[in-house]
Amino acid sequence: MQMRLRLPFTISLAVWGMLGVGLMANADEPLPAVAQDKGVLLDRLILAGLEDPALTFEGANVLLNSGFFDKPLRDAAFGRKTCDELDPATTSDDYRTDRIKSAGDYARRIARQDASHTTELPESEDYPRQAAASFARLLEEIRDSGGLNAIDGILSSPGLVLFLLDPEEAGYCRRVAAGSVEDRLSQSHELKRTGVRRLERLETSESATITLYLYRPRRLVDSIQRASRDPSPPGADELRGRLADYAARMTPLERFVRANVGTRDQHSSPKAKSRTENVLDDPRNRLPSELKYELQMNMPIEMVALRREITGGKRRPSFSEDQWRALELLTTSCAKLSKAQDFFVLRIVTDPATTDGRYISRLGDDRLVGVSIQLALLNRVAHLDLKKSRPQRRELDFLCSAVAAVK
Repeated sequence: MQMRLRLPFTISLAVWGMLGVGLMANADEPLPAVAQDKGVLLDRLILAGLEDPALTFEGANVLLNSGFFDKPLRDAAFGRKTCDELDPATTSDDYRTDRIKSAGDYARRIARQDASHTTELPESEDYPRQAAASFARLLEEIRDSGGLNAIDGILSSPGLVLFLLDPEEAGYCRRVAAGSVEDRLSQSHELKRTGVRRLERLETSESATITLYLYRPRRLVDSIQRASRDPSPPGADELRGRLADYAARMTPLERFVRANVGTRDQHSSPKAKSRTENVLDDPRNRLPSELKYELQMNMPIEMVALRREITGGKRRPSFSEDQWRALELLTTSCAKLSKAQDFFVLRIVTDPATTDGRYISRLGDDRLVGVSIQLALLNRVAHLDLKKSRPQRRELDFLCSAVAAVK
């Protein structure tokens, strides 16, 4: 069966997945180009299926309900019509309601132990420890990025929590505000590491709103295949054939996208060291090789002095107006800086060796508490237009997470 795939959807630039082509890849390394290409093709097929009128069964999209939510084909018509709806739990589905409640209870137990820096995970008969360890790492990543209140937002989204803790859940979708807790969480390093992929569709009527999709490739394709073989309801052979065609096209692509949990400890909460290495060694924190300055700078500034100068409208002559404005944006946007004590030191440098070739690095003086940043970072931040670009807002969020990761 031939398909014409039209794609009015916008695919997120952070399309995710992990590769396994006969070999186990390092889970923290970027995907090889071939895997990225296969993943993009898989995403396009899924997005095409989500808007394919031939997959509409009594007003409901079959790929959404059978693929993402694992409903039998005969029940797809009673599923969700759109992702605008709230959590799929209903009083008529007692099993799923119980699952969502138990996932929420377990997530709160993990969060309490994580907040108390207890490394041992709480026990659960319902959810694998591997998923619990991943959830704990996810909470730590959110906390390191300065999103202390965001953790409460995650815990208050029961459908999302169930998806995160139950690896048998194929997918999750919801219409959310751009930059919301769910949007930020969906772009986390930990979800990328576990092989969860992210798609988004911009809502043209509301520029600040997106429809967010998360899915596990193998589980989703398995669900679609199972639905295509469902003998009921009768008279739906054409629909089953359409699903089978999508599944046949997705299967060879899905085989390129494999989650690799690597050698992480699957029984304990994360250690701060691993998180620090992940963020500070991210390619986005690497300085360009050609970076050079005629004049050298190595300027430590205590936060008490910096706050006083910013409040008083005074700019240090060593900085341009754009650089000083960028410095103010960093200190007000990054929780670690905005809440830092007066003796915290922000050191501005130009020598790449001082920060080990990074934009953001440790202070380098064990007698003091603080962080070193390259002058080039201020030039980078000065060009961000946070009011017009979500990707640039995400870039600032990443930079703040790198500042938070410095121990």
